[in-house]
Amino acid sequence: MQNTISEIKTHNGLPTLFINGEPTPFAAYMSYLDDKARYADFAGIGCKLYSYPIYFAGRGINENSGIGKFRDGLFDVEGVADFSICDHDVELILNACPEAYIFPRICLTMPEWWDEKYPDELNYLKNGETCRVSFSSRQWRKDAGEMLRQLIDHMETSPYADNVVGYQVAAGSTEEWFHFKEGGLGPAAQKGFEEYAKTCALLDNYDGEITLPTLEIYNDMYNGTGEYIAENKLFSAFLEYTSWIVADDIKYFCAIVKECTNRAKITGTFYGYNWTVLNPSAGHLCMKDVLDSPDVDFICSPNAYTNGRSPGVDWQSMPPLDSIRMAGKMLVNECDTRTHLTRPLKESRPIAPPGFYETGLWKGPDREDWSLWLMRRCFARTVITGAGLWWFDMWGGWYASETYMTEIKEYYKLQKEEINFTKRESINQVAVFNDEQAAQKLNLNTGISHRWMTNLQIQLGYCGCGYDLYNMSGADKIPIEQYKLIIFTCIDDNQKNRAFIQQCREKGINLLFTNSGQCPEPSPEPAVLRAEMEKAGVHLYCELGDVLYANRHFLCIHAVTEGTKHITLPRVAKISEFRTQLVWQTTEFEVEMQQYETLLFRLEY
Repeated sequence: MQNTISEIKTHNGLPTLFINGEPTPFAAYMSYLDDKARYADFAGIGCKLYSYPIYFAGRGINENSGIGKFRDGLFDVEGVADFSICDHDVELILNACPEAYIFPRICLTMPEWWDEKYPDELNYLKNGETCRVSFSSRQWRKDAGEMLRQLIDHMETSPYADNVVGYQVAAGSTEEWFHFKEGGLGPAAQKGFEEYAKTCALLDNYDGEITLPTLEIYNDMYNGTGEYIAENKLFSAFLEYTSWIVADDIKYFCAIVKECTNRAKITGTFYGYNWTVLNPSAGHLCMKDVLDSPDVDFICSPNAYTNGRSPGVDWQSMPPLDSIRMAGKMLVNECDTRTHLTRPLKESRPIAPPGFYETGLWKGPDREDWSLWLMRRCFARTVITGAGLWWFDMWGGWYASETYMTEIKEYYKLQKEEINFTKRESINQVAVFNDEQAAQKLNLNTGISHRWMTNLQIQLGYCGCGYDLYNMSGADKIPIEQYKLIIFTCIDDNQKNRAFIQQCREKGINLLFTNSGQCPEPSPEPAVLRAEMEKAGVHLYCELGDVLYANRHFLCIHAVTEGTKHITLPRVAKISEFRTQLVWQTTEFEVEMQQYETLLFRLEY
């Protein structure tokens, strides 16, 4: 490999990873633990793309649980950079796969010596204690930016430079750009908010003192039974700021990556979980700014943790995946799918406090077949919606069975084939919109956020067809002609939104408003939603109750109940099940399925 260049650009209708001018499936593998990673297993089935974590500080990723460090930090000692730590992981990957392409995840959290040196740059808690770096800190930007430059310079001048195809920037709680504790309060936040207030439209003509909200104000604003928080200009402006500063930080660090690589390598980040992370102070409600940045190529998120990742429920998208697509960026799913081989973290490395990372969400299904079916559903959703993925083998060994590796090997083959299909874009006839501005005003105590966004997606998952997911920002650029039904949920009443809604009406598109008298509930039952789809003439592939995704080339069904499944296609097609190669030439077919079984079909029209 010489002078590797990577980019994300549209290919056959979808944003696609290109490496040295060739379209390449974004299909990767990653583990937190270097000594437990199964690089050789994945190399053996054809995986060429890998990620691994790099930490500026040897500290746990989650300040709430007390988890210990996964790695030593590059800058744990002041004035010393130990790049042998990141070289070690590259060596492990290249020993397993010499032709590997690598995009490290770089966590920008600062070492403890830095916290001690700059106490005013940290988050302040209600008890007077501090908690790690504030996203408002300009000192952090300066110092972490310099550390990032040093790291990239090291990697780009190393013997493995041409194996590196990009960099993922990460920060905050669980590396996902969540503020460390209580919404980012403290001296740095005070200073940053004062600067932001000068340009904040919410504070036009505001002549009061610009101060951070206290925890008491937070509690007061979220009291009561109303759908929206009590009106308070200053508090609303601060909630807006908590997301704006995260987006601004992301753009800042991604720009450094572009500068240091002469724009020859891709960069991206976790962000925009505004369909499932519903607390405005989490910082994820400024997606438009991130998508507008020319320095951000891809957006990452885990599959949603809906209903504790139980089978029989669609683990939907956390960010607005189709807004990402329309912006020319790529969504990359972190498929941290638990399996029957998933064990408590303490068995892989004794860094978990007692009782943490053991049960509930952290435990996989007891059965191998259920695990396989959930993996297949995650993969199918990814390939059908045009996203990329990495298999996140967190503690190592989650997929270490012949059954799983044989399955994932087929996925790699299929992705190599799929990337050159023509007309890969969505064919969904239903679109769903929410509005970041409106979401910032919702009263969390009432549960309205969950019903309007997360639970609505759960219900949509049972309707028998796919749907596209958008934020209202950028709606005027969406080719809405493909949609027969558009669902609006949590939409701000402003001139721009009203103009878009009027445009939809003029094109004869059926509209459903879940925040109005049109719906008895913010998240209507599947039968209610399906009736609206039928009225609009939406093609429904299967009966009510199972989870289904489809595009021009694939169809996936996840059986919520055992029984016969009747599938109806929009026109005659050759249908083949991707593993057994059962073939039909028809518009309708039936299959017998076990409960929670997932089947993936190839369609040739």
